[in-house]
Amino acid sequence: PRNSFLGEVGSDAEEDRVKERKSQREREREVEVLTSPNLQVRSSRRRSVRSFDDIFSDDGVVEHIPRPPSGSDDGERNRGEESGRRSKRERESESERNSFREGHHYRESQEQIRTDGELDARVEDFASTASDSDFYQDLNLSLMDTRLQLEQNDRAQIISVYDNFETIDWIRDLSNDRTNRERLDHIRKTPQNKIYRQFYRSQAWLYVVLIGLLTGLSASYIDIGVQWLSSLRFGHCEDNFFQGSYLCCQDIFSMEVCSNWRRWHLDFGVDDLKYVVITDYLIYITLSVLYAALAAWFVFSLAKWASGSGIPEVKTTLSGFVIRTHTSWQTLLVKFAGLILAVSSGLKIGKQGPLVHVSVCIADILSNIFAKFRHNEAKKREIMSAAAAAGVAVAFAAPIGGVLFSMEEVSYYFPHKTQWRAFFCACIAALVLGLTTPYDKTVLFQVTYTDEWYYFELIPFAIIGLVGGLLGAIFIKINIQFERFRRNTRVRKYPISQVVVIALMTAVVSYFNIYLRGDTAELIGDLFAQCDSEMGTYTPNTSTELHSSESLMLTICSLENMNKIAISLVLAAITRYCLALFTVGLPIPSGLF
Repeated sequence: PRNSFLGEVGSDAEEDRVKERKSQREREREVEVLTSPNLQVRSSRRRSVRSFDDIFSDDGVVEHIPRPPSGSDDGERNRGEESGRRSKRERESESERNSFREGHHYRESQEQIRTDGELDARVEDFASTASDSDFYQDLNLSLMDTRLQLEQNDRAQIISVYDNFETIDWIRDLSNDRTNRERLDHIRKTPQNKIYRQFYRSQAWLYVVLIGLLTGLSASYIDIGVQWLSSLRFGHCEDNFFQGSYLCCQDIFSMEVCSNWRRWHLDFGVDDLKYVVITDYLIYITLSVLYAALAAWFVFSLAKWASGSGIPEVKTTLSGFVIRTHTSWQTLLVKFAGLILAVSSGLKIGKQGPLVHVSVCIADILSNIFAKFRHNEAKKREIMSAAAAAGVAVAFAAPIGGVLFSMEEVSYYFPHKTQWRAFFCACIAALVLGLTTPYDKTVLFQVTYTDEWYYFELIPFAIIGLVGGLLGAIFIKINIQFERFRRNTRVRKYPISQVVVIALMTAVVSYFNIYLRGDTAELIGDLFAQCDSEMGTYTPNTSTELHSSESLMLTICSLENMNKIAISLVLAAITRYCLALFTVGLPIPSGLF
């Protein structure tokens, strides 16, 4: 009987321990669910919690999870004294519970379930002297509120929030997107939810269409602005001041016979040929330096991230690093205006590289429209990869080349579906550019040859490739050394002065060579064009004639002055090479060509 009695007592104690462990696991599970990144929601029920006003930000993002009551108050001391009189089993249970709270409940979380509308009322007070039972009761109430809100709002989404200069968690963000899609498949079958589900699934394609449209329009307006400001250094159109030489004198090869175009010396009443050249020369230099100085001032006063081409920063962003200001509204506007001014100044730079940065900025700004990408950085970077392809497509009118560039050069994560979206986005951007630009040629390296080539031409082609590779390697080495000098000396303290000095040097040297006056892209396009027999008798007046695409092509094709043209081209190549050594790396929006 004694043994049976002890056995019954032992079995009862064992049952009590099993029940207590089970209840403890249930409490731990509830705490883990409540503090889980996938189940953070603001409760609409007012419960006793401490200083929730500094936990939730204004936009509803959870900053951290409130800690349980501190153990330094009288209530905690009383519970400590009482626990000393408890059995060993109870003290061990309480120790495990406290270690659990320290290890799991104190950790901070930056994820929550967030609805489309405004979240409910804030929770205000937290009882600093609440007992353990009150604490777990609050957790149970929070869990009930979480489940209630999930049931009431079918469109709640699991999101991730990152601070500036943080690295995203690719696995977590992609897992959140998969969970959101699974939840949408099981929501209530109401007409509103069906429409929302279809919209949610088609957001990516709508997203890339908008990016393509805006990227094409941006590239078109950049071309128009560059052509107008660049022509304004030589004169203006009488009929419309805001038209460049191309639009003012269409289908007219020589600007000298264009009655609508008015040179600056005519506005000042200068008739003597010597003073005509001096007047136009001074105005050309003044406007060139002014454009470059304004571009540098915009960058350093408004958005420093708009400097350079932006492609290295785009690579960093697409690799998973968060740089908020690099793709902000302010950076986009400064990049847009600064790029037009810098290229129009005559500096030996181009606009092709910065167009990638412009398109990525557009993608990041448009992500605020679509809930699927607003708070999912991994999914947003898939669309940014498509935007980078659109930027290359409008720069070279090559959608396939844009997709290859994005996939091979800038993207870190490029799934198969992103490839099709990138191609579609690039095609839309190139199509919009072709429809909105007023210029005939949108392909930078467009070849229009109709004559067949000969086999002996392979030898000079190979020599050109060899010389080009050597000059490129020398260019990189010299430019790196110059950049080190610029950063390690007092020159770095005067960035705007650097731009002004190099712009002044470029304008002084470039004016009297017709192959140096325009931007690099225009010269490359004309060098790729085929000469016609009707152009062989054209003789330009390089001292007074305005640089334009038509007159430049006629100058290259002139047979009567072939020796002079060859010498001018060689001098232009050497001068461009030397000026580009010091221009690349200036703190202005710029690309290589």
